[in-house]
Amino acid sequence: MNANIKRILFPVILVLLVIGFLEITLSMLSSLSPRIDKLFDSPWTAEHVPPTVPDPLIEDRPNPKYPGHDSRGFRNPRKLDKAHIVVLGDSQTYGVGVEPEFAWPMQLDSMIDESVYSMACPGSGPIQSLVLWDEADDLEPKVVVKGFYMGNDLYDSYHQVYDHGRFAEFKSVETDLKDRIQKAEQVEPLSERIERLFQIRKAGSGRQLPPNPVADEAFSPQKLLSEYSNIYRLFQRAGYEFTRLAGEPEQTSAEKWENWKAFAAAFPEKYEVFDNGRFKTIFTSQYRLAGMDLMDPRIEEGFRLSLKAMGKINEYAVAKKIRFIVLLIPTKEMVFRILQPNDCINYRCLTEYENQIRTMTVEFLEQSGIEYMDILPVMRERLASGVQPYPASGDGHPNAEGHRAIAVSLASYLKSSAGRDTVAKNPAVRR
Repeated sequence: MNANIKRILFPVILVLLVIGFLEITLSMLSSLSPRIDKLFDSPWTAEHVPPTVPDPLIEDRPNPKYPGHDSRGFRNPRKLDKAHIVVLGDSQTYGVGVEPEFAWPMQLDSMIDESVYSMACPGSGPIQSLVLWDEADDLEPKVVVKGFYMGNDLYDSYHQVYDHGRFAEFKSVETDLKDRIQKAEQVEPLSERIERLFQIRKAGSGRQLPPNPVADEAFSPQKLLSEYSNIYRLFQRAGYEFTRLAGEPEQTSAEKWENWKAFAAAFPEKYEVFDNGRFKTIFTSQYRLAGMDLMDPRIEEGFRLSLKAMGKINEYAVAKKIRFIVLLIPTKEMVFRILQPNDCINYRCLTEYENQIRTMTVEFLEQSGIEYMDILPVMRERLASGVQPYPASGDGHPNAEGHRAIAVSLASYLKSSAGRDTVAKNPAVRR
């Protein structure tokens, strides 16, 4: 080997060794820290990869390729083979609207000495939770927490049984109820009614995201590097953020609020603006009412199906000596009810139905010997302390403060003699 080849080969080998060392180091850091791992996600993934994928068992399952999801598809920093606490629920538990680490299951995980694994999925009601029981049981949990959101779980249960045929044996055998359901479906299918009323969209910020340079390429060196090189992805992220920040500035909170008010004003029959000088948000009473209208035989049936599903989960839990806790999650409208004296007819009907649903659910849980915790007092305490637990928008999901309130309350309950000694002292908790 002549001197010229050696002079060329040495720096090439050195560069390759440095690159290899950096790749290994970044890979190790990525595996140790979810925050660092997030830096290597494609910056365009959240815009181009759906958060859920079709699933034959539960209709939609969280997508493993979506940022913040583990290899099973659920929203956790990493897949666990065993977990002390497994959480089931919908978007209120999944944490729509907040970063993964701020969702209450992950905040709970940071507050207690036991592992917490979230199996929540947006749109997943009690029937899907029942379907997921075997997967939850495979993690050998000591505790299973089921988030029951009254805002749409009744509809979700009806939809799964009557529209998708899951647990068809759960259908009511009462002739009168079946006739009323059939007539209501002939007037307007419940699924179409819910879809028609669901018009909430993000207030348009007008901000354009930088385009994905490799999105439409079947194969290219850039796409290969984007998939397999942490160094390349890091530079890709830096370029993306520079282009994004150099574009139109982010809207201020005040600008976002004005956009939401204008949006609500365009649909006054569907949205109500709440602003008492201290707190402000947008209520979606008509949409929420559609999911809790007990005068609708399909919602009435969905409520019965929800209770039946939770009762069945409890039977499975008891058989495996697993502690089962139902977390009663209220709507934003119900939390703000104490601050909303001048309400519209939809708002008033919504909160009245929710009170009935909560009362009947508590009666069922107590008669069935199922442990539960009501989050309504917890969220109202946050309001009383001057902290708003929901965003100043039409989003009905808790913000990071709301999720924290849930996590703190549940952590305190679980830590206090496994929660059982506090039952008589805490009105929000029953056994």
